[in-house]
Amino acid sequence: MKKIQYLLFSLLFPILLYGKGNLKDTITIRVNGLVYELTASLDSTGNQSGTKQHSAICVRLMKQGKIVEKSIFPLSNRCPIEEDIRIEGSDCGFIIRIPYCDGYLFRFGKARFVYSKGQDDFILTAYEEEIIDRQHPERENRSINYDLPENRITLSGFSPCTITNKMDTLYYKNDTISQELIIRRIDEKRIYFVLSSQKIHNKQKDECKGYASISDYAELASETDYADDGSLYPVIEYWCEDEDLPLSIRTSHDYSRATISFSKELSLPFIYPLRKEKQIR
Repeated sequence: MKKIQYLLFSLLFPILLYGKGNLKDTITIRVNGLVYELTASLDSTGNQSGTKQHSAICVRLMKQGKIVEKSIFPLSNRCPIEEDIRIEGSDCGFIIRIPYCDGYLFRFGKARFVYSKGQDDFILTAYEEEIIDRQHPERENRSINYDLPENRITLSGFSPCTITNKMDTLYYKNDTISQELIIRRIDEKRIYFVLSSQKIHNKQKDECKGYASISDYAELASETDYADDGSLYPVIEYWCEDEDLPLSIRTSHDYSRATISFSKELSLPFIYPLRKEKQIR
C-alpha cells in the first residue's frame, strides 16, 4: 500500500508543485567563460469568458542577464502533449524537447544546440523526431533524423516547421515513362505539389500542380499502403484542393515514397510508386 501511495505522490508531485499553466523551467549553461541561462515558460492570454488559455511556450536564452535569443512555440490548445516542452543541458549546449500532434500522430521532437566559437552563438546541430501512432499503439514507434538546411539555425530562427517543411523530389522511371513529384511542405496539414509525366520517346510533358491538404477526418482513421515486400507502412494522404483535379497524394511519413490516387479516371497516368532516388523498373 505504501508503494502505491508513493507512486501516486511521485506522479502528482509535478502538478502539485507547478500547477497547470505555471510551468517554468530554467537551466544554466557555462561555455567559453560565460554564463548563459535558458528558460522555458508558458505564456497565457485571456479569452472572452475571462479564463486563461495557453497561447504559446516561450524559450529564452539569456547571456550575462540579458536576453540574446528567443523562440516562440504556439499552442493549439487541442493537443494533450504540446505543453510538455522541456529543456536540458548538454555538452557545450542544450537540448529542447518539443512534443506536438500531427493528426492521429504524436511527434516528439528533439533539437540539439551546440555553442560555436566562430559564430559566438548556439547553433542547431541535430533534429530528430520519435513518432507514435496513438490510434494503433501496437505499432512500433518510428524515429526520423532530419537533414538540416545549409544555413545555420540559431534558437531565434528555429521551429520544427523550419526543419520538416522542406522540398522533396520523388521519381519513377521505366522503359516507357518518366515521372516526377515535387512536394513543398507548407505546414503540418498542407503541401504544394508539382506532378509531371513524360513518355520516353515523346518531348511533351503532362503536368498538374496545386495545393493539397489533409482531410479534417484524418484523425479518425490512419492510412497504410503496401511496401514492395508486402509489409504495411503508414502514410499521410493529401487531397488536392482544386475540385477539377480529384486526386490524392499518399506519402510515407518521411516523404521518401509516394503513390497517387484518383477518385475518377484522368488522362495523366500516375499509377507508379515514386521514390527519392531515380529507379528504372
